[in-house]
Amino acid sequence: MLRRRFFLFILALAGILACSVTDPENDRICEPGATQPCVCISGSIGAQVCNPTGTGWEDCDCSGEDLDTGTGTDTETGLDTETGTDTETGSDTETGSDTETGSDTETGSDTETGTDTETGSDTETGSDTETGSDTETGSDTETGSDTETGSDTETGSDTDSDTGTDTETDTGEIGDAKIRGVVKSASGFPISGALVYLTSGLGTDIPYEAYCNEGDEVPYGQWTVSNADGTWAIQTALTGTFNIVTRKGDFQRVRELQVIGGPEFQDVPESLTTLPGANSDDQLDRIPDYAVLMNTMDYPEDLLARMGLGELDSSGDLVHGTEQFDLYNHAGSSPSAVGDATQLFEAQENLDTYHMIFFPCICSGFNLANNAAMLRQYLEVGGKMYASCWAGHWAEQTLPDVIDFNGADVGSNPGNVGVYDTAGSILDDEMRAWLSVVQPNENLDHYPLTDAWINIESISDTAYDGYGVVVNDDGTVDYFTGPVIPSIWVNDVERFPGSPMNTTFPYGCGKVFYSTFHVTTSSSSDIDPQEWILIYLFYEVGAYLGTPRVIF
Repeated sequence: MLRRRFFLFILALAGILACSVTDPENDRICEPGATQPCVCISGSIGAQVCNPTGTGWEDCDCSGEDLDTGTGTDTETGLDTETGTDTETGSDTETGSDTETGSDTETGSDTETGTDTETGSDTETGSDTETGSDTETGSDTETGSDTETGSDTETGSDTDSDTGTDTETDTGEIGDAKIRGVVKSASGFPISGALVYLTSGLGTDIPYEAYCNEGDEVPYGQWTVSNADGTWAIQTALTGTFNIVTRKGDFQRVRELQVIGGPEFQDVPESLTTLPGANSDDQLDRIPDYAVLMNTMDYPEDLLARMGLGELDSSGDLVHGTEQFDLYNHAGSSPSAVGDATQLFEAQENLDTYHMIFFPCICSGFNLANNAAMLRQYLEVGGKMYASCWAGHWAEQTLPDVIDFNGADVGSNPGNVGVYDTAGSILDDEMRAWLSVVQPNENLDHYPLTDAWINIESISDTAYDGYGVVVNDDGTVDYFTGPVIPSIWVNDVERFPGSPMNTTFPYGCGKVFYSTFHVTTSSSSDIDPQEWILIYLFYEVGAYLGTPRVIF
């Protein structure tokens, strides 16, 4: 009897062991012979084959070629910039390269055989090494084993903290449609650094007053930024009907686009991504709210018209009455002016209603000392200020600790050394790239500058602690953090070697732009070399300092 019981025990144990043997069919993670994209060491896209048992993937075959945007440039496909490729074989499949030059740098390949936003296991067969912070504000819920050595912070909620709302229901999916186009100004020159994205919403709600720019929310895989020549491409677009949003600073255009899909690039009509020259009643076209003080030496109103914000006569001057901004009589006057410049300072709200106020050259007709506190308040809430040439006191008396002018930093024209021509070196790489497009024959290290009057001896980079701006590793911006650190765009290389020719610096949510040179007097609508610098900075001063927030 004892032997029989022992024999029965052995049979039962064998049965249990037999039932615990893995069924090869249940162990399959892929279909034998199936292929999927994979990442080569060079960063290009290869292919790998599912093994005969369906339990794993063979080594990556890197004999193929990398994707080409067709624009001749390395264009981002829409996600915040990674140097590796995040290729997933589950339901969220990324087949393009997610090139990131920002803070979220993945040097390996993140190959996931499960799903993204999944309830099963998230098995990574590559190495997901994140040296920066990957902040995802969408819901990317992974209940499997996703081991990352960096900080992959997922808040799970899609929170719109923008100054307006981009009302959309984007799902974080990516597609395989490829679209491309070009961003231009209303007058036809290319715009670099413009944000272009697809959405089911209406873009960002830009307030009609000075504001803290918190950046845009863009759908995962559906955005990019234009190159120096204005070209752009998205290779992971979803097919269907969307709104395509184009934005640079406070210029924004929203247009409907049918994304067709297919193996070839779809060329988006230029008119859909051209920045507007006027506001539209339906708010699908938005331009900045500018105020310009009139004077008799510097004419930013003419340059704004050359940007497409007004009509020009045969002499290259603004046709008064066609301007899409407000003119105020001061040292000069206009029949279409909305009033006298003193009206701006009758109440704080009069200043705050504008995104940017222009104080050109000899604007010195009333007591700035009584109004400096109002200007600081205007800057704090997000206003922008342009001053040039003899109008340096608008920057100096408002914020005296940033610019050190030649001689006494007092009076209506601090640093005045008399008119001079010189040459400058362009310091900013992105400005250099753009000037190479619009001014291909100019030497960027000996760039012609005329009718300068002012000499800046130095610029402080430690002023006004607590009013500066910090750009975080994840591309977000913190205002009122740290000291005010100016940017110098052009240095003198001839008359006063090493002296800054212009500067921009933040203060609170706003920004100041001061230039020792100004708009040239021209007898045509042509844009002179130094005016291209001013145009670039007119756009740049209004632009968000960080990167868009990607919605998953």
